[in-house]
Amino acid sequence: MKTMVKVFIGITLSFVCLFTCVGYALVNEELNITGTVIVEHPVFTEIVITEAVEVSDSTGSQSASRLYPTNLKTVISGNAGEKIIYKITAHNYSETETYVFSGAVYDDVYASVGNKLTISTSTDEANSNVIPASKGANYYEGTPVAPGEEITFYATYTLDANITSGEMMVNFKFLPIIYTIKYMNENEIYAVDCITNNEAAYTVKTDGPDKTDKKFIGWINTSGEVVKSYAENNTNSYTLSAKWENEYLIMFVDNEGNMLYQETFTESSTGLSSEGQRIVDKKLAELRANAELDMSVSWESYDIANASSDITVRPVYTYNGNLQYTPKDDDGDGIVDRYEVDAVSALEEEVTIMGKFNGKPVTQINKLYKNEGNTDYSSKVHTVIVQEGVQRLEANALSHTAKLANVSLPSTLNYLGKNAFSRNNWLFGGSNNDLKVLTITFNGTRAEWKEIVANSHNEWHNGLKDGSKVICTDGYFELDRGLGGVGGYTWSERSN
Repeated sequence: MKTMVKVFIGITLSFVCLFTCVGYALVNEELNITGTVIVEHPVFTEIVITEAVEVSDSTGSQSASRLYPTNLKTVISGNAGEKIIYKITAHNYSETETYVFSGAVYDDVYASVGNKLTISTSTDEANSNVIPASKGANYYEGTPVAPGEEITFYATYTLDANITSGEMMVNFKFLPIIYTIKYMNENEIYAVDCITNNEAAYTVKTDGPDKTDKKFIGWINTSGEVVKSYAENNTNSYTLSAKWENEYLIMFVDNEGNMLYQETFTESSTGLSSEGQRIVDKKLAELRANAELDMSVSWESYDIANASSDITVRPVYTYNGNLQYTPKDDDGDGIVDRYEVDAVSALEEEVTIMGKFNGKPVTQINKLYKNEGNTDYSSKVHTVIVQEGVQRLEANALSHTAKLANVSLPSTLNYLGKNAFSRNNWLFGGSNNDLKVLTITFNGTRAEWKEIVANSHNEWHNGLKDGSKVICTDGYFELDRGLGGVGGYTWSERSN
């Protein structure tokens, strides 16, 4: 039987007063609702708890999914910050139907008062939240009331503004569950969504539990597939499990170890993100643009799809010329400190020797020829350009270059070895095809050149003919070989 219970109480106090009223309501005569209102107000006149009210849908028909099991009507006055507490107990007498609390709504008649209230807490007796502050989706987070079970919770409303006198009715709404989505965090329940309206598709949660050193990927079904949504009009319940994957880092660095780009990835990743690939390609283009002559640059190979740890990717410099840059580890720590130069094949007419190779300095030139069976591998060379950074031309460094006519030397040079520019065949009665008139352009002053010569082998210029020159930034030196026997010579100094 549906009954209406009215309780009239009138009293005035200057302190907080607590009043309790109890009412009952039925949903399809299966869900029994007991409502208790504890109103904390200095002045209080009336509480009315009515029976359940059925609300028609847009077509005018009655719908169990739109039942409001209890209405709590309160005449209130008070100041901002004061509270109204509703204690609700719901017992489900149904043998098959499970209900869920879906929210609290105001009667339109009392909206002017209701809009001055904010729900601040909604907990059950175990102090667990059961009422969302507001819901706009088609599913709810309230605690389900299974057949033969009951829940008790407290809904606390706080006055947002002063109310001199007003009447408020709150409808606590329970709806029958159509289906549920249970989210499992390993062996524990992470969340349960109780779907009370399946007219729209359901979107699976995108958030998940945290796990150290793991990345949450999503929620998977029993087949191990990550589920994004369920179609509308679904009536089946589902259990989903949280899926994590190991998370790694891929780092792109230059040869000095400076970070150029980094990105996280997981076990299911097959490659960089599209944005990451764009950035990495741009960084590689910059490395190529800044690379030394005859150098091509690519990234070290890496395999994200089969990675089991972090990945560090460095640029690989490939020299496309004919010289051999030999790595040197001076301190024996397994790390290349510098490079030296040797030729390994026939050289072109103009040869440029880089001052830096693979990000490391090139400090000395040993030789530009490979003398196997007196074969001259550098007979084409006409011009040699040595870039800044190179410090030493060792003995016979540029010999076996009969056609060599021009050499450009850097300001960093500090030593010239014996016969640095030509092997000394003429001393031993050999052919004169290696004697040459050579123009050396030095990127420094005459005083600096004199200092280099003072630190070099005294036969550094053997094999050069009269007329050979060393052109400095402030003048030049010209070779005059005298008639005073083997090795006689003078370098005449001239200003510009």
